[in-house]
Amino acid sequence: MEERIFMKPGKDNNEDRMNFVKFWVEYVKSHNDKEWSKQQNIIINSQIINSQRFYKKLAETEEGREKIKEIIKSKSFQNHQFNPQNL
Repeated sequence: MEERIFMKPGKDNNEDRMNFVKFWVEYVKSHNDKEWSKQQNIIINSQIINSQRFYKKLAETEEGREKIKEIIKSKSFQNHQFNPQNL
């Protein structure tokens, strides 16, 4: 059975984030590349899926579609590839 490792809770959001970084550093050091990269892949894929769901839901209304257009036109988005057809 796999050993479960728990992260120390923080007093606030910033401390939670720092504790997670420390937790992840220890995890990467104590597990082989194949194992921790599998976990990293799960996190990355879930972020992509959540983003796609968000934009798909946003695109259901005219106001949402206008917001998507604003996001696409924004300077911070200019260097990203986004294809609404993938939603």
